[in-house]
Amino acid sequence: MKDILDETPLPEKWRSFGWHVIEVDGHDIAALQLAFAEAAATKGQPTVLIAHTIKGKGVSFMENNPKFHGTAPTIEEEARALAEHNITCNAFAPGVVDTPLWTQLDADLLAIGDAQAPGQAMADFSAGILRGRAATPQDIVGTALFLASSDSDYLTGQVIMVDGGMVLV
Repeated sequence: MKDILDETPLPEKWRSFGWHVIEVDGHDIAALQLAFAEAAATKGQPTVLIAHTIKGKGVSFMENNPKFHGTAPTIEEEARALAEHNITCNAFAPGVVDTPLWTQLDADLLAIGDAQAPGQAMADFSAGILRGRAATPQDIVGTALFLASSDSDYLTGQVIMVDGGMVLV
């Protein structure tokens, strides 16, 4: 970028256009809160907050590694990062669950013409489930409780599929 357009020194460039510039350590929560308060209190000119950060700070294999800038880590990478702080990281993937959210989604798809009859979207999404039906909250609550309990303390970096054998084709 510097070969085409040198954006540094950034604070001075913003100031030259009449902006109120606040520079802050983007890893310091208290400093960020003060900067937000200062920005909110600034009247009569726009404010830009420049947070100085280090990509992946605090995670040995992510820090300053461009691979982790602007992309979400996988569950395995999250688990590896959190393990450095003795924290486990797991997930469950419930597939289609018959809840009010799905009822609304079904109605929305019908309203925009992506379904022809009430219940069709739920039926279409559920057609590939080997158990022959959508899940209910009762089908997945045990997995959620297990992951929230101390029984899962040694499990990390896993995604537990609780989807009735859902096959996406």
